[in-house]
Amino acid sequence: MLNKAYFYIDEHLYPKTERKNYRRMWMAAILLFPFVWTRREEFQKISQKEWLLLFFSGLFLALHFALWFGSLKLTSVASSTIILALQPIV
Repeated sequence: MLNKAYFYIDEHLYPKTERKNYRRMWMAAILLFPFVWTRREEFQKISQKEWLLLFFSGLFLALHFALWFGSLKLTSVASSTIILALQPIV
């Protein structure tokens, strides 16, 4: 509870996106814990190389969305979606 109060007190220190990401991260950890716990043997079989690939996949996906959300300050959602949809054509 102290951590949550800290974000409310110091809202000006953290961007809104970062506060939302922390909230989503903790909710995902809480909701996924039972799934991971019941299948822990399967997770132990994942090699170090596969863990590294998973980590970088998540990192680049997060980077993609952070940059896309930042680009929405410069254009509308509709325009941004059209640009993304036309990417395979270009």
